[in-house]
Amino acid sequence: MSNQIVTTGISFFGASTLKNFNEEIKNNGFQRIFIIANPEFQNALKKISSMLAKNKIVYSIFDRVSQTASLSDTRAALNAAKTLRADAVISVGSKSVSDISKAVSLLLSNPEISDPRKLEGKAKPKNKAIPLYMFFTSIGNAWDSSHIFILEDESQRKKIECADINAIPKAFFFGTEFVSITNKNDFAFLASSLLASSIESFICKSSWDLSNFFALKAMKLIYENALLASKENSKAIENMLYAQYYAGIAFANGGAAFATAASLSLEAAIGISFSKSIVPIFKESMEFNAASTGQKYKDIAVNMGAKVSSSASPESFRKTAINSVEKFFKELSVAKKIEEVKISKEDISFIQENILKNKYTELNPKTVTKKKISDVLKLLS
Repeated sequence: MSNQIVTTGISFFGASTLKNFNEEIKNNGFQRIFIIANPEFQNALKKISSMLAKNKIVYSIFDRVSQTASLSDTRAALNAAKTLRADAVISVGSKSVSDISKAVSLLLSNPEISDPRKLEGKAKPKNKAIPLYMFFTSIGNAWDSSHIFILEDESQRKKIECADINAIPKAFFFGTEFVSITNKNDFAFLASSLLASSIESFICKSSWDLSNFFALKAMKLIYENALLASKENSKAIENMLYAQYYAGIAFANGGAAFATAASLSLEAAIGISFSKSIVPIFKESMEFNAASTGQKYKDIAVNMGAKVSSSASPESFRKTAINSVEKFFKELSVAKKIEEVKISKEDISFIQENILKNKYTELNPKTVTKKKISDVLKLLS
């Protein structure tokens, strides 16, 4: 099987990305644009909607988006976009906003697929998504800055992933003028989960040279900038946006592993967010995988700022890598255990099965057993 590298059409970084967006909409002659947004980012919404108005473009804002990208929210957004007869979509935010925006833009150009649930499996879209412009107002999940989106089937309490190249966004806008760190605790968890995702993309079975390059770049930038960014240092925030982009390329073209599968399954089953559930289980996951990762933990340790001797034994540099990640979590004051998580005995069996079926579990460098899943779940219960 050949390796692949998938990125977006174009990406803009810096403090003047709104000007780039203005050129995009002028050159493409859009008439009706549908905006999917997180309502807390009013500053970004006002700037974008004002620009649309100046260009005499009709627009509609959909901001009824919950924490997870549910199928019900996706359907509601799709119906509103159809009513508008949108010829482009704008995403303002991250996480569930990004996922729903990708799904809606793809479904609008493939009307034969009436149910977003069908995006998983055999019903592969034939047409490219209508133009999607994504504005990041904070860092989010690793797959946000890629062509991958993950929806939640709330009736089945499971995740649906689509990784169709027809869903590639037209452009990403990583503009520092839009980023707002309003909740430092949430930012800490997001930065920590982005690091965890980068590490998993690096160690998973499907990783390769180019995805590894981007994963390591993301790790280094997150390690060097997350704490400063949480204190609203503008340069550090900009570097975290680069890290988000690199992590997205690594995730889309490398993959992920057990901790990602477990956290996605937990989010779908009991509602604890991906970014919060992956942190307390990540040390256990790193320790479990250590002996099956060759020299990779040495690279992780170095990119996390640790000094590693060229003669260091695998046992030594693997321990250093794990300790470096733990130190990073502590510096960001991320809790080891999420107190509000309560997993019933019935849920444990259900979650175990979903984790075992998840493709990222299959990509884990070491075979995952039911007992290992049970041990990890105990860390949260």
